Amino acid sequence: MPIPILAAGLNSHGQLDPSSQPSNINSFKQIGLAEHLDPQRDTAIKAALWSSTVIADGSHGMKHLGISGESGHGHVDMGDVPKDATFFGDISGVKGYLRPFSGDLYTLQPSPTQPTITFKKLDFPPSHPLRTDGSISTHIAIAGNDKVCLAIRSCENQIRTRRAWIRLHHNLLAFLQRPWTDDVYELEEDITSLEATSTGFAALTASGRVFTFGDQRYPALLGRTPSRDQPASSPNVVSALDGIPIAKIVAGSWIVAALSRDKDLYVWGHSLPRTPDRVDYAGLSALLNTVEEDGGREDVHLVDVAEGADVEDVAIGDEHVVVLTTKGEVWGLGSNEYGQLGLGQEAKGTAGKWMRIGGLGEREEVVEIKAGPLTTFLAVATNDVP
Repeated sequence: MPIPILAAGLNSHGQLDPSSQPSNINSFKQIGLAEHLDPQRDTAIKAALWSSTVIADGSHGMKHLGISGESGHGHVDMGDVPKDATFFGDISGVKGYLRPFSGDLYTLQPSPTQPTITFKKLDFPPSHPLRTDGSISTHIAIAGNDKVCLAIRSCENQIRTRRAWIRLHHNLLAFLQRPWTDDVYELEEDITSLEATSTGFAALTASGRVFTFGDQRYPALLGRTPSRDQPASSPNVVSALDGIPIAKIVAGSWIVAALSRDKDLYVWGHSLPRTPDRVDYAGLSALLNTVEEDGGREDVHLVDVAEGADVEDVAIGDEHVVVLTTKGEVWGLGSNEYGQLGLGQEAKGTAGKWMRIGGLGEREEVVEIKAGPLTTFLAVATNDVP
């Protein structure tokens, strides 16, 4: 089934459409067409980073848009990257990908003179834990403060994290090749999802529990109150969600969202730090619903979407939130300064309440949503039933 991929938002790096770069895209525009994908199993939008995007394109390939290190602008062939690849990167672009079933890690091999982006399989040294005990990597994420977290499936079910010097590509390689001797934490069950924020990480386990860890100076991003027994730096459960099976977690720089198996949406985090040139994003403040009571603050908030709609999917950017309801409706909240809500040129500014995102045909159905820091992506299927 052909799946058109639509996008809106910041395009200063050509990460949405090189032909209109550097103009931002204020209404959703098709940027690719994925073929032979099963919407129930495959993803069409592979990565949505600050300066680069990876989408499924054509019958079996992938397309890179934007900047990744030395790879340059525009549409670049990704070569023979497999469909199950999960990409990781930072503000400078894609750094590599992981194959979660085999645990193989591949890192970007910059080649400014070649029209393709190539990756090289990372061979760990014999002393590395991934070579000595049969463990496999399942997830990798890079936080905004440059820390790297690697989730590992093993008989111990460990999360291993330490500071990584990933601003330059060779520093990431040095980090991944070095055996871990500290900052190793054990969880009692497998990790199914790992998300990064500006200062830390959120992990979802197979039973639907959420664990967070990061910088103690930003406890609101943890969704819990750190203590001596449950410090910010180590993975600990978000107690407000314990007993609520969670199906999915997503994160932007300053907000984390958890979607329950009962289709309820929970969020926690910080409003963006104010700077002289940054307005107060009333939409995100409303979403977080921060209320000071007796000097305290709720850690996690249940969000009312479009007067009680059940939520099928959620995507989080730096300054905006987009949800897909079980009725197939798409709603957005937060900043539209760069057109990231796709509401059109006239709607720039901030959506302080949920806004319906339209523009789709009667037989078009959104099957996937994803957000970059200042972008939004929709994968759309055509319903042939009249």
